[in-house]
Formats: sequence, structure tokens, C-alpha cells
Amino acid sequence: MSVRDFLEDAAAQGDESAIETLNSAPPLPEVVAHVWSDFLRLSAKRGAGGSGPNPITYEAMEAYQRWTGLEISPEGADMIDALDAAFLKQAYSRG
Repeated sequence: MSVRDFLEDAAAQGDESAIETLNSAPPLPEVVAHVWSDFLRLSAKRGAGGSGPNPITYEAMEAYQRWTGLEISPEGADMIDALDAAFLKQAYSRG
């Protein structure tokens, strides 16, 4: 499930914060759309432990590249790391 899907589901249930976020979100620049797509696909396959989701590893990124034939540049890997850090911070803040 993408963040947008999550927000749309929450908005459909009347979540004012989700509605506001959807209405104020800037469009995703085309130049980084592939990184977002890679992150979502990697995140969907991440493992989890007793305390919550595990980080996306470089090994997972390598396997993803082999499996899909898509290349993740070093800059793309850095962006995925940053997205993952934000995702994990949010996930663990919910307790």
C-alpha cells in the first residue's frame, strides 16, 4: 500500500489530517518518481521483527536490482535510505 493509498483510505473515513495532507501535497517531480517507486516496492517486501519493521538493507536493494533489472544509483540508494529513515521514525513513534 502506498502512502497515498493509506491517506486516501483515511480520508474516506473522515480523517481531517489525511484530507488536509492530500489537498496540500505538492506533485512528485518526475525526476525522482522512480526512486519513490523503488522505495515503495522495497518497503512492501521488508521484514519485520518483534519491535516493528526492519530497515531496507543494501542487500535488499542489490537483490531488487537483480530481480527487476532496474538500476539504483548511489544517489538513489541515498534517497531510499532517507525515505526509509523517515518511514521507520514514523512507524516506531506510533509505539
